[in-house]
Amino acid sequence: MSGAEEHNLTRVAVISDIHGNLAALQAVMDDIAEQAPDEVIVAGDLVGRGPGGEEVALRLMETGWRALTGNHEQLLLHCRDSGPPANLTDTAMGAAAEWMAEELSHEVSDYLRELPFSLRSQLAPEHLLVVHGSPAGVSDGLGPWTPDAVLDRHATETPTQVLVCAHTHRPLDRTFDNGRIVNIGAVGLPFNRDPRAHYSIFEITAEQVTVHRRVVRYDLEATLRYSRTSGFSDHSPVIAELLSREIRQARPFLVKFIDWTTKQQLPQDAAALAEFDRWLPG
Repeated sequence: MSGAEEHNLTRVAVISDIHGNLAALQAVMDDIAEQAPDEVIVAGDLVGRGPGGEEVALRLMETGWRALTGNHEQLLLHCRDSGPPANLTDTAMGAAAEWMAEELSHEVSDYLRELPFSLRSQLAPEHLLVVHGSPAGVSDGLGPWTPDAVLDRHATETPTQVLVCAHTHRPLDRTFDNGRIVNIGAVGLPFNRDPRAHYSIFEITAEQVTVHRRVVRYDLEATLRYSRTSGFSDHSPVIAELLSREIRQARPFLVKFIDWTTKQQLPQDAAALAEFDRWLPG
């Protein structure tokens, strides 16, 4: 590559959905240090879905990387302010969310409250706009199942070349006549059956944006040990068990269990989990 070409190349790393998984985050940070991008953006869900949110947030605060809010930041802040939302009241997931919220210090809570909904790349603002879910909301996920018409509408209505998102924990890269949508997957809880940590580096020139997906091994057992030593597994054993399956298998279990128990009008307890396992398709 010539000097002129190097000068005109901007490299932006985007990471997301860490969910308190410090071991996964540290592995990604080590990889980012080797890749040496010009800018790093964190696309939300630093916390939630398990313990370790305090440590992850503090670690990211040290880097100075810009971050935006996700649905789990909003959930835990809601729990700190007024308890679990109505749909999680008197449930195992609600109790787990309260535990995760209480884990957060005032310093971290204040930091999370200030996170914006979206961020443009500072170095290539006309090329990259980053949100957690979609421009419609933090919980509006865009994944491989999203209809083309919906993806095309978001691409068309986004005033930038590439809309970068996360939230669904599954990678996606679709190009339309009026734009492109890239879902970067997840650092802490990927759901594409590859349990390694996932993020992306965007190489940007005046002519094009090239996406390089990065997949990084990390110590899964360290994350599962932390769930036990932190006290989370003892406090919320059913939720911790479902999350351990997600970490090991890179498949979604928690939301399926919550939806299933809600439809069956069952408590989110060990007996329901055993029944859920008999019902769950392989």
